[in-house]
Amino acid sequence: MKILLAPNKDAVGTGTLDFCHTTPGELLVVSSSRCSKGTVEDECGCHRSMTGTQSKKGTTIGIVAEMPEGEVMKWVKHRSDNYYSKIDGASDELKNHLTAWTMRELKLIADDISEIPVGSRVGFAFTNSTIDIFRAGERKKHGV
Repeated sequence: MKILLAPNKDAVGTGTLDFCHTTPGELLVVSSSRCSKGTVEDECGCHRSMTGTQSKKGTTIGIVAEMPEGEVMKWVKHRSDNYYSKIDGASDELKNHLTAWTMRELKLIADDISEIPVGSRVGFAFTNSTIDIFRAGERKKHGV
């Protein structure tokens, strides 16, 4: 299964709007919150970044990687169990729901990056209900 991992700081572009606040190597997911008035070009960054599943911080760059789906599932379940066990009253049903939701999201991302080679740097842009995941120098629309 193709996934996106957070880069090390050296892999982030030199553009003035590029940033990486994630932990190198952590799994990236689409952020569940973006400001309502932001744009891809603004300084906020919420419309052009993804979120690290450990750090809960954003990056404008991801690295395409490959991992067996069972390993991804195990990692997501472990993260869910550990993170949500710290929340008072988080039931097993809630943890299972969030694990399933994260896996569905990761499979959508895997479909979107299926033709992008492992090791490639990719950027992101979100407009309305569309995610644009693109390789350096390329831009291809993907609906999510």
